[in-house]
Amino acid sequence: MSRLRIRAGSILVPGVAVFLVLVPSFAEACAVCGAGRDEASRLAFIVTTAFMSALPLVLIGSLVFWLRSRFRTLAEEDRALRSTPEAGEKG
Repeated sequence: MSRLRIRAGSILVPGVAVFLVLVPSFAEACAVCGAGRDEASRLAFIVTTAFMSALPLVLIGSLVFWLRSRFRTLAEEDRALRSTPEAGEKG
């Protein structure tokens, strides 16, 4: 029975690939293949690509900015605590 499964899969996958190569209209699934033929679709693909490219950089930059400001705030609080005399000391 396992031989039958392997044989069916080994015939099916190349058969589908050959079919898609011979009949390219069924394979139109991206902007280059024909889905983005009008100007509005083309512009949408470009804007989406730019957004997806910039998003990780903006997120990482925001995290670095937040960590930097948080560390500065903590350092200023630490300096302020060290410069004030303790409650039990008179001087």
